[in-house]
Amino acid sequence: MNNIQIKSTTFNDTTFDYLILGAGLAGLTLAIELLKSGARVCLLDIKKPGAGASGAPAGLMNPATSQKARMPKDAISCINDFELMLDFVLGENKSQVVISQKVLRPAVDNQLKINFSDSVNSGQWPDNWVEWLEREQISKIFDIQSSGGILLHIAKGINLRNWIQALDSKIRQMKGTTIYDSLYTLSSISNGYQLITNNNILTSKVIIDCTGSDLTNKSNYKIALVKGQTRVVNHPESLKLPFAVSSYGYVLSDNSKVVIGSTYEHSYDTLLPTDKHDDQILKKTHVLQGFNPRKEQISERWAGIRVSNPDRVPAIGPSESDPNLYLYFGLGSKGLFYSAYLSKVLANHLINGTQIPIRYLPARFLK
Repeated sequence: MNNIQIKSTTFNDTTFDYLILGAGLAGLTLAIELLKSGARVCLLDIKKPGAGASGAPAGLMNPATSQKARMPKDAISCINDFELMLDFVLGENKSQVVISQKVLRPAVDNQLKINFSDSVNSGQWPDNWVEWLEREQISKIFDIQSSGGILLHIAKGINLRNWIQALDSKIRQMKGTTIYDSLYTLSSISNGYQLITNNNILTSKVIIDCTGSDLTNKSNYKIALVKGQTRVVNHPESLKLPFAVSSYGYVLSDNSKVVIGSTYEHSYDTLLPTDKHDDQILKKTHVLQGFNPRKEQISERWAGIRVSNPDRVPAIGPSESDPNLYLYFGLGSKGLFYSAYLSKVLANHLINGTQIPIRYLPARFLK
């Protein structure tokens, strides 16, 4: 891990049940689940909450992201736990976080039409979750290039930054400890781990690494780091977006702004947004007829690095080197979809000893 030096030493300390490294969607939701049990939890980040891949202006809670648009395993639990987390954190005040109640995946070519219609007709989806729309049905709603498409009633467009802020506020309401904007060193000691920041000496038997691209011993795992970027432009009066749109990227309307995002760079020279990718990202709006934003209209650029696993399924569980060092990585572009559910699974394992399903264990990616 870039910000951690492993060494052995002992100090006087403040003890927690769990130290969580990384305040993205994974770390924040896990902290909440652990705090529900009454555990003493400290969440740390070398930057601010959501400073990494979780900090995009907006994103999709979408269970059908692949080109096959198939329903993922545990989708029902993922959706239910996301809704429960929304209710627990926000109560009735969801309008600043949930900015679109549906997501349309237009079939922009014949293969996608086959894939999407097969998915809808597979019988896997619960009632009222998804619907196939013919081109004529879509054209009555808004002007979009398609051969039909899959409308996900269960999906949502989310203001990620507001959601991150709400999760962080909830942790503090629950008396969790947070330390942000602080470098730290992590040391192994006889009864667990010790973490030293500029002003704190902390210990815990268990560390959970939710740092994503800064993952502990990441060279030991068969994973890929993929760069995502978004652009924000002003919302033109002529643009009507009743749903978020996902087509080799996503387009999401948030009040006076339109957020356009995509994750596709497996090779990159900088972690920062790059002007040379402006055109490629703006082209993600090509399915929307009459909406052709120009580079000079961009009001914000954002970039973040996501961990992508070979099977596109996240990993939670103990590391290969230490049963008290847990890893939580590989949410990829499905952080909103998976984070609440996987945080509950991991918290139940840590608190109650329940088994983590084999399909999520990090060991499956060891080199």
